[in-house]
Parts: sequence; C-alpha cells; structure tokens
Amino acid sequence: QENPRTYNITVPTYEPHWVVFYESIDGVTKGDVISSSFTQSALPNISFDTIAALKDFNSAMFMASLFNSSLQYVPVLGYYAKGDGGGGNFMWDAASTLPDNGGTIIQPTGVAVGRWIRVMESGSVNVKIFGAKGDGAFNDLPAINAVIAAGYNRLSFPKGNYLLPNGNSITGDLSNLKFSGEDKASVLIKTGAGPVTPFISGGGDNISISNLTFTAPNVANTDANVFGFLEINRGNNLTISECTFIDGIRGIWLRCGADQTLSNVTIQNNILTDLRDGIYVGASQESVTGDLLFNVKITSNTITQGKGTDETDGGDGIKLIKKCNNLIISNNYISGFIRDAIDMFAGGEKTIINGNILADSGVKGLDIKAIVDEF
Repeated sequence: QENPRTYNITVPTYEPHWVVFYESIDGVTKGDVISSSFTQSALPNISFDTIAALKDFNSAMFMASLFNSSLQYVPVLGYYAKGDGGGGNFMWDAASTLPDNGGTIIQPTGVAVGRWIRVMESGSVNVKIFGAKGDGAFNDLPAINAVIAAGYNRLSFPKGNYLLPNGNSITGDLSNLKFSGEDKASVLIKTGAGPVTPFISGGGDNISISNLTFTAPNVANTDANVFGFLEINRGNNLTISECTFIDGIRGIWLRCGADQTLSNVTIQNNILTDLRDGIYVGASQESVTGDLLFNVKITSNTITQGKGTDETDGGDGIKLIKKCNNLIISNNYISGFIRDAIDMFAGGEKTIINGNILADSGVKGLDIKAIVDEF
C-alpha cells in the first residue's frame, strides 16, 4: 500500500506480527495494515460491511485474540451491502469445522479450523441472512433452499419481491415448514423463459403458509402452462391463510398423488384473483386409485376475476374432482369465473356448502354432478 499507516500495538510472540484488516476499527480504514493482536480497551469497535468481507478476513490467530478479550461478538452490517437486511452478529469459534452454509456458519477463506457462527435469536429465520435479496431480479431460490437445508423450519420473508425463475420450485418434503411474509407485502414472483412450475410443490405434515403474495405475470393461459402456485400432494395439517394469489393459472392445487393421503386442510382468508382456477381439489379428472382427501375447510376466501374468454380456456372458482370426506366450503365470495363458481365434479361423505356469495358465473353458481363414483 502506498503511504501505509502503521499502528504500534503490543503483539504476543506466538503470533505473526502483521495482518491486513478489512473493515473499520476506530478510524482505521479498509486495507490499513495493523497489528494482529490488541486488547479490548485499545480497539473497542470492530465491524464488517458484508458477509464476503467477513469471509475474507482469515487470520485465525488474530480472531482468537479478539475473543480472548472481552469482545462478545462482531457485527456484520449486511449480506451484500450495508443495511440490506442480511447482516447480524457473529462469534468466532476457533475449534469449529462445521460446513459453511452461507448464512449462520461462515468459513473464512483458507482457514481449515475455525468458523464464524451467527448469533441467532429464537423464532423464524429471515431468508435474507442466507443471501436472498428480494429485489425482483436476483434468483432467491438458492438462498431459500439453503435456509431449509440448514435445518431451519420457520422461514420469514421481509417486505420485497422474491424471484423464483420459471422451472424452479421449493419442493420435496415440506414437513414442519412454516413460510410467512410481512402483511402480504412479501411477494414471490415467477418470471422468465422456461417451463412454468409451482412456487411450492411437495408434501408433508404440519405445513403453514401465510401472509405471502404469489404472482406469475405474463404466463400464457394455455393448457401447457396449467400449474398451481402451491401444489401440495400429501400430508396432514396444512394451513394456507392470509395470502394473495394473483395473475397465474391455478392458485391452490390440492394435488393428492396416487396412493397418497391429504388431510386436515384449512384454506382461509386468502385473496385469489386473475386466475383460470382459484382452488382445485384433486389430482386429475381421471380415475386414480388410492388417493384420499379428508377434512378440508375452504372458508372466508375472496376468489374473483377468472381468466379466459370461453369454456375452452376458462375455469372455476373452486373445483372438486376427487372424493373428499368431510368437506366444508363456507363464507367465500366467488365472482367472475368463465365456468362455475363452485364445481362439485366429485362428492364424498359429509359435504357442507353454506354462507357463500356466488356471482357473475359464466355457467353456474353451484354445479353438482350426478355420476361421480369413478372419481
């Protein structure tokens, strides 16, 4: 460095004498050469702007001397940039060899033993601390999957636009996962070329999805693009509430697979608009043996503005195409679909339909089919 500044600080004999420091310490700027050891009273403030800067700072012995002092943690001010919501506090664990997960465990470059460990509070995990940007342009799926792979089951999405490109989904075993947004201002977006796929696809027990908005603008309303924003194929205890589904093909699809069971489902207080079909219950209109749906409640949803121009490309507000025992459809407002507001293509033991407002349907408000045994 041209005209370097030198700081005379006592250094223990067992440590290398100099390191390059990467962020600010009480007026020492990035790139200044400083001693590799100090006392807390000598240099009381240390921070890093980004996770990359934390990762690049790789003097293990210097870090050990930090935490041999009274220093409790090191603040990181952002993931990619200061203030972007992905920062946090980190402790140095000199003995750790845990794999770097990109969010809560950071391995410094070139350091085999020793890790930065994020100080975590109990509760949900902000997806931005694993590298999601929420800017509508960056592919946020790898960061979301990294949260799940790290073993966290409560994912929170701060306000923003989270891009999941076409052809990519949050998929697999979704057991015990809870996805939550911030007052529906957390928007998951599908854009780009490629096959259209769900935002979330899979199954498992105890799944919760709330306060998120899903949208797939510019997706053509064709049979080749028929997909659900959410496609759940199995499990017990599924709750979808306080979400918005806008501008796509099918909002929620309970797509129970062959020889699979889907039970205790609650879909309530959601807004579904500008879709071919709002809520679809069943995998297909062809006979599938063994699939079972039990205890499904679809209540207090607003389902409006169905896509399409006629019955060839239009759909229904709510459509049931597989037997469902103990089905409740109540207190929904359904309006403006090309076909039916509610289409009961299949039946089941104990079905209750009450308190709904059904308006402006192209064919029928409520259509109950006569021959459904094979379905």
